[in-house]
Amino acid sequence: MSLRRNNDFYDLLIVVSKILYYPFNKIKVSGTKNIPKKGPALLLPKHNLVRDVPIEGIIIRNECRRRAYFVMKDTLPRLLDYAGGIRVRRSKDVKETNYNMNKIIEKHNQKYNNNTLKLVGEAYKKGELVIVHPEGCSIDKKMLPLKKTFINYTTNFQKENNIKIPIIPIGIEYEKKMFRTHTHIRIGEPVNAETNDLVNKLYFQIKTLSNL
Repeated sequence: MSLRRNNDFYDLLIVVSKILYYPFNKIKVSGTKNIPKKGPALLLPKHNLVRDVPIEGIIIRNECRRRAYFVMKDTLPRLLDYAGGIRVRRSKDVKETNYNMNKIIEKHNQKYNNNTLKLVGEAYKKGELVIVHPEGCSIDKKMLPLKKTFINYTTNFQKENNIKIPIIPIGIEYEKKMFRTHTHIRIGEPVNAETNDLVNKLYFQIKTLSNL
């Protein structure tokens, strides 16, 4: 496993996404100043629908003049690796019913996901933005508890490498109109990694920013 993003391919997908989404979505963005102009950051957007991802890419490229890496489930097409995808294996995607086989798969997936975390670390060292959907899946109109793995990894990585990595909550809200959907992207202020009860604070920030 390695970071495989091709910037030309990434930018091409952004153009295609704009062609597909702009006629049907009016995108309103606030808080872009909270995303650093350079250096690493962990972005934690609410994940409502599949279309969140291309819209996030459009915002990061057009409004912030940056690119990002996206942590995504391992079952997605391999081509997306070149668009900045970093693969993670989720236990919920395993269909095996045999207990012993599940244990073997779980151990293998843990090793795979340790490599995923190393790639995230490599991205941070390169000064890149990393996007993680912290609920672990898409769900509309409500919030699920946040998964802690990437948040904890980021806080530990900061300390071990003596670099600052802002953790930024992002709310996404879709408002249905007669002809177009109004998509509200609200980028919150960075949360200090040393904040007490960090995960819960991020949860409520994302929830509030998503108007839930």
